[in-house]
Amino acid sequence: MKRLMVVLVLCAAAVWNIPALQGDFEIENGVLVKYRGSAAEVVVLDRVTIIGDYAFSKCTGLASITLPVSLTAIGDWAFADCSGLASITIPDRVAMIGRGAFVRCTGLTAITLPAGSTFINRGLFGGCSGLESITIPENITEIGPVAFARCTSLKSVMLPENINAAYGAFSRCDSLDESVRTYLRERFGEDVFDNYGESY
Repeated sequence: MKRLMVVLVLCAAAVWNIPALQGDFEIENGVLVKYRGSAAEVVVLDRVTIIGDYAFSKCTGLASITLPVSLTAIGDWAFADCSGLASITIPDRVAMIGRGAFVRCTGLTAITLPAGSTFINRGLFGGCSGLESITIPENITEIGPVAFARCTSLKSVMLPENINAAYGAFSRCDSLDESVRTYLRERFGEDVFDNYGESY
């Protein structure tokens, strides 16, 4: 009887956690304004179409996140300083990713960019010191200023043919292979390594 009561209590606790998890999301008209939970693994609700500015900022315990296919935009600094985030796949319908959206995600080692986006915004991956390689798909035509600044572990970069890179896009990427550095310099000029006015 005692064992049965323990099982019932555990089941009740599990059921109780469902609305509590949903209650961690502050959503207004499809915009996820703020995540207030502390879970390591988060599944964003299907009715969300936009991740708002700073929505997950400084959620240092966040390790992985599943984004809904309904998502179309990610706001400025949405995941800034999520140091525990190791990887993220962005749905293809996302056309806009805001400034510094993943800045200082130091645990980020891999990312899949969406087919719907054409621009890598200013400081998007700035300070992502764990990022070692990046493959930029054909649909991306512009890399913004300081987009990969201070990605100190970045060694290799794969770029499409028709793409431009702004000043400081790869500033202070100290681990870049010399052949990659030469390639970037020949394509975009020395400005891509400049760090003047570096600001995410």
